[in-house]
Amino acid sequence: MEGFELHDKFAAGSQGEVWEAFRVNSQGEKERFVLKRVLLERDASFALAGQREAVFGERLQDRPEVARFVEAFNFTEESVSFTNEAQSRVGFWLVFRHEGESLDALLYSRIEASKVVLLEPSEFWHRMRRDALGAQVRREILRQVCEGLVALAEENVAHRDIKPSNLLLSELDNSPSAKSWPFRVKLADFGSALDTEDGPLNARLYGAAGPTMHEETRWYRPPEAFLAAETSQRFPYMGNDLNGVEDASRPLPYHAFDMWSLGVVALEMLLGTAHIFQISDRQRARLRAKLTQVSYLYSSPQAFEAALESRCAFAALQDFGIGPPPSTSDGHLDSAHDAAAAAAGKGSNRTKFRAMVRERDPLKTGFYFAHAGEFDSVEEMELYGDDELDFVWWLLQWSPFDRPTPEQALRHPFFGHFT
Repeated sequence: MEGFELHDKFAAGSQGEVWEAFRVNSQGEKERFVLKRVLLERDASFALAGQREAVFGERLQDRPEVARFVEAFNFTEESVSFTNEAQSRVGFWLVFRHEGESLDALLYSRIEASKVVLLEPSEFWHRMRRDALGAQVRREILRQVCEGLVALAEENVAHRDIKPSNLLLSELDNSPSAKSWPFRVKLADFGSALDTEDGPLNARLYGAAGPTMHEETRWYRPPEAFLAAETSQRFPYMGNDLNGVEDASRPLPYHAFDMWSLGVVALEMLLGTAHIFQISDRQRARLRAKLTQVSYLYSSPQAFEAALESRCAFAALQDFGIGPPPSTSDGHLDSAHDAAAAAAGKGSNRTKFRAMVRERDPLKTGFYFAHAGEFDSVEEMELYGDDELDFVWWLLQWSPFDRPTPEQALRHPFFGHFT
């Protein structure tokens, strides 16, 4: 690889740097790329994450639903010639085509104050919530992500880190039509991905410890991830039993993690914040005090903190009506009465979920009111709003076995509107 001209470094973190770069092709045209440098010197796990991006990037190279991977290389002064600033940047680099803005960059405005970056809902978010076509934009983003997850399943890949910063929107137009959408959503960043069929490959790409929740982003993890952390078990996709998850004798479905994360993204587009499942400082203090009474049960301060985080996450989910169903003492529904109680509980929980989402809505307008002109009747308008929340509720089922596959999700009535 030669001749890259590095421009802006638009992201940096503990694992590496992300640069915008240009290179002139054989026709004399200037092409735009994204270059990611993996900081190998900091942690061996970063090198494995870089290898995962390269392996899955190459496998998915021809899928239009995925950010286009070009190649990976080790940079030395002898092997690569950059046109500026990179002579001190020896390391492992990943090269991708530039695919547009991330959904994260579109949803939030960044305000720097006293060396702290504050995120506020952006003008794009307000348009998506208030404009006549905003509901359709939300629906189209979710539809294209589901199609991307179908493509991953066809290639035996689970992403495991679906979030707005890993969803790229290209050629976004301010006034898309309902029939022809001038933007494409592409899935990016496969540093947490795994192969759903090839155990030896996963062992090579993750090492002896296997995949853990530490490769994912905190706010987008499903309940089974934080339960696995508290019980000190290996990541549930590796086939171990998992306390607290219905029917732990079955291996967890690979799609379940990504569908939960997509549900959080859907709520984020509605509510304008990533910190959806949070409790108050007072609630957290009460849980800490209660857990301190049995602190002798935990082998270390780290184990205690992991248990506290799990309880805080569980409490936040319960605020939205998300939690395990009523069951008998052995954890199974063993009578018609139990099954009826569980069904009734799910119905009341769905009502609680809808009420909480509307309560958390910063605009207090409802999710279809601003789009009344797009419907033939009030009944159709209300049905659309109910379908959207019903779809999100389906993605956020407590049991991973109750969450839809991407194919099932695409058949939901929510995607039947505006076609």
